[in-house]
Amino acid sequence: MKRPSKNWNKVRMAALDRARRSAIEPLNVLYPAHAIVCACYLGGFLRFQFFETNGDFSILSALLLLIVASCGVLVPILSGSVFTLLYANQRLNKLVEEQRSHQIHQGYA
Repeated sequence: MKRPSKNWNKVRMAALDRARRSAIEPLNVLYPAHAIVCACYLGGFLRFQFFETNGDFSILSALLLLIVASCGVLVPILSGSVFTLLYANQRLNKLVEEQRSHQIHQGYA
């Protein structure tokens, strides 16, 4: 079997780099969004579980309950998205490292 040409290796590296820029980097905003949603959900859960002692239910408590409930709905959705993004990013990094080591091994670098 023939070895890949220098041009083919350049095209493959360019395609991997473009995949990272167009698919992975724009979705990096999911990481801090997931952290904020988890912190909001955990903070609200702890507040309602341990620190809500009076029997009065105000508008502020109702608003906070709606925010915490919506964060509770978003946690599993964003968790799946973040784990998928993490897996795709690791897989893409692995492909890039394989390509770089292949280029170094063949003397193209």
